[in-house]
Amino acid sequence: MKLVIKSFNLLVELEENIVDIFVIENPRVMTDVILNTINNAKSDSKILLIENDGQDIPSAKYELITSPFIISLNSKKILGSALKDIEASICENYFDKFQEINTDILNLLDQAILDLPYDISFDCIKDIKDVIKICDITFEEKQLSLLEKITDYIKLESKILKLKCIIFVNLHDFLDDDEIMLLYKEAFYQKVQLIMIESHEITKKLCERIHVIDQSQCIIEY
Repeated sequence: MKLVIKSFNLLVELEENIVDIFVIENPRVMTDVILNTINNAKSDSKILLIENDGQDIPSAKYELITSPFIISLNSKKILGSALKDIEASICENYFDKFQEINTDILNLLDQAILDLPYDISFDCIKDIKDVIKICDITFEEKQLSLLEKITDYIKLESKILKLKCIIFVNLHDFLDDDEIMLLYKEAFYQKVQLIMIESHEITKKLCERIHVIDQSQCIIEY
């Protein structure tokens, strides 16, 4: 996988188990890069991710997260995909059981309605989706620390959405070095490429590569 920012003539070969950190010192330049990447704008000031065969990686296969506090394990795309997986599992492995439960529910409603002093009708359960919706399935996230929430999010993005890459903005401002290393460990295990955009330099770790884009837009790498 390669990362390209055309406006800086920057091309970086992304490596497994290595986190590339891009320090953009000019706030306006940093804002342009982030907004253009999020909006997939027709601009040279955005991050492009490219497969080794030269094909662009579609935006559905990576995500740019501007703040760790907006992360939700129950985002529409994650939860929606998980519910589809549950539906597929029921269809493939438990369809007879589903039909049996459906019949029991219909019989229960028939008996309950007979006890009423008025006429009322109901619609049968037509689809497995109807049952899943009733159950209000969610991922537990209320009691998680920030680190736990981010690592769980990476795990779900990998297993459910098959994401290849996650880009974080200023994440080092919210996690200490030990927490950052635990986060990296989970990402490496899940085969998710991490990219960091930071507004200031950080202390380099062994698994990190630093690319500084200074105020004059010169690039310093180490």
